[in-house]
Amino acid sequence: MKTVWFIGIILVLGHSAVASADDSIAEAQLRKIYVGTQQLLRHFYDADTLKFDSDGNPRNQGKEGPWTLLSDVSVDDLHLKSGKLTLYGHRNALMFDDQNKKLRAIRLDQAVWIEVELQDGADQNVKLAAALNQVFVAPRDLATAVPDYWRDYVARLMGNQGQGANCSNLRTDNDPLPQKDESVTSISSATAVGMKIHDVFPIYLPFARQARIEGQVFLKAVIDKSGNVSQLCISHALGAGLDDSAADAIRQWKYRPYMLNGKPMEVETDISVKFSIR
Repeated sequence: MKTVWFIGIILVLGHSAVASADDSIAEAQLRKIYVGTQQLLRHFYDADTLKFDSDGNPRNQGKEGPWTLLSDVSVDDLHLKSGKLTLYGHRNALMFDDQNKKLRAIRLDQAVWIEVELQDGADQNVKLAAALNQVFVAPRDLATAVPDYWRDYVARLMGNQGQGANCSNLRTDNDPLPQKDESVTSISSATAVGMKIHDVFPIYLPFARQARIEGQVFLKAVIDKSGNVSQLCISHALGAGLDDSAADAIRQWKYRPYMLNGKPMEVETDISVKFSIR
């Protein structure tokens, strides 16, 4: 069953006097484009009001949250009056159907408004379209918007692997297309568990627990020579923010350095995190 997160999007125009006839025409065009559709936000801020400048860049400050909780918007209605465009709809949590390569939406409950400033000018409609293209991201380009440890998974899910990177080749958080270092040793998950000396449990997010979402998140990880997790890549996701909760916890894990011939080695391994309601 779907759940809805009520949303209002306000586009603040660059001048206060817009002819009502022009408003009606623009509103009708926008209705055809947006009403009854699902859109993905490019930025994932958990705030009641999200603000964007005239280029569609976010004005909100702070860290972005899980995109599977904060990105999906279904537009139910819109109105254009007195130089303001208001889109009403709902925001959804996203779950993954790997077998059918689909995203499944589950309704949430939280009001939010999105405000976008627009510049005045004869080409205002063009500027409006450009701003909205920055506020929202097309599904085919989603891999370019999500955190790095999501890119490979999302690119494969959306059938656009050129935007991702093979999990086994990921080397640094800042390199979108890294090259694998052949000196890196692969170890089993059981061996890695035996090396762990500091554990942190992931947070079972309230919405996921309430919705009784259970399952496992699978990731590939690089453990550096000091025993820190230096790289993560999701290989099987759940959604509803649980994957990010798992990644946040794993980044805090600490291992004994893996030794080979008396020297510490950087290693790759598989990690799984299980979310279960007891």
